Amino acid sequence: MPECPIAWERLSQPIQRRYLVIAAISQQKCSLPMLVEKTGIPVSSLRRTLRSLRVELGMDVRYINANVSNVNEKEGYYRIEHWGIVDQSFFLGKMSEMMPL
Repeated sequence: MPECPIAWERLSQPIQRRYLVIAAISQQKCSLPMLVEKTGIPVSSLRRTLRSLRVELGMDVRYINANVSNVNEKEGYYRIEHWGIVDQSFFLGKMSEMMPL
């Protein structure tokens, strides 16, 4: 497979956000506040980004609630169950190297 010819600074902001969220979730269990801290993306934009991963890329990104009574997303975390159209091995091997996380 050829080297990744993508330059981070040339990507659009929505694409950068999608990649940052995917990278953050794939590295560790991230709650919504942790995603905000790690990516610098505001909560409302994070929600839209998560929705776009599901709808546009066909990813199965699930919120795992650690406490059933918890509704504020501070104790649970996000997990990628299925990568949709994203090539998991390529993303983890090449794309995550260029991201500022």
